[in-house]
This record gives sequence, structure tokens and C-alpha cells, in this order.
Amino acid sequence: MLQALGCIEINMSAHFCQGKLQIAFVFSVPGAIEAKNGMPVSGETGTNLNSALDILHRELTDTFSSTSRYDYRITNAYMYPIAKSLGHPDSEASDDMVLEPTNVERVVKDLAGCYTVVLCGNKAQLLAAKVTQQARKVICVPHIGNSGLNTSYRLPDEIAADTPGGRRAQRIEKWACEIICKLSSDDAA
Repeated sequence: MLQALGCIEINMSAHFCQGKLQIAFVFSVPGAIEAKNGMPVSGETGTNLNSALDILHRELTDTFSSTSRYDYRITNAYMYPIAKSLGHPDSEASDDMVLEPTNVERVVKDLAGCYTVVLCGNKAQLLAAKVTQQARKVICVPHIGNSGLNTSYRLPDEIAADTPGGRRAQRIEKWACEIICKLSSDDAA
């Protein structure tokens, strides 16, 4: 489906956004919010990604030239929405579903033309070897959903902000800094 955002039309579905930049973010699977809205990373994960893009844009303007998530290529390790609220027993695709050859082929096709790919979370990282190409940097980071941030970035009590929003902002900053560090090093994926 083509949807208008601002003055441009983009190819978008619950699991995919074409974007206009050659940087891609790969998440795990669309959930109920993405299915309802017909757009990837529609909920808190999307809000967190936009906050991280503010930091990435400020620190690496030439690489992250936009602060809007829908200017970037977005796809998922598995394309079909899965959520307990949609009647599924789990909220994630199985490893076998992600690594099924036609699914891998779809992800590789979704990433065509991207020179940097950020694999967000364990399910997306299952695809690291499959999406690595010459002249493409593949970076593995935790999922930027609240659960992924809370699990991956523990904050010492003495530096943690007093509010949940403040703690989330600190974790998002750590996530963005991890991307910046990995982009500047040779140890991506």
C-alpha cells in the first residue's frame, strides 16, 4: 500500500517501509499495533526509534540525515503480524520461521540498496550472516522496544533519572551510542 506522509508517498505495510534513505532497520515481527495501523514500528518502539534518530542525526548528520523513522528502510525478520492479542500463543516468530528460506529471501530483497543495516533484537540478528554483503555494514543492537531497552541497558541507581521517561531517555541514548560506536569501528556484525 502506498501511503502519504508529509508530501511524499512511500511503499508501506505493517512489516515494511521503503523509506528514501539507504539505511535500514530490521526489527523482529509486526505486532497488533502495526497490523491495525498498517505501518511498521507504530507504537512505543517507533517513538523510541524517533528519539534515537534525534541523537543519531545530531551526532552523525551525514549518515543519519533525517530524524523521521519513515525516511529509513524498515523491515522485520518475519513479515506477518504476531501478537497474543491477535490470538497467537506467542508474540514472536520462531527461529525456524525467521530462517525459512523464502523468508530470508524476502528480507534480503527488502534490504536491496541499503549500505548500512541495523539488526534490532535477537530475531533480527538471526539474519546477520544472510544479509551481510561486501560494502554493507551490518550492526547488531538490542531491540529498541521498552522491554529490550530495560533488559539490555541497566542503569546504576546513582545515575538513573527519577522518572520512567527519564530512564527510558537514558537507555535510548545508550542504544544510539552503541550504534555510533559500532559504525566507527570495524567490528560490525
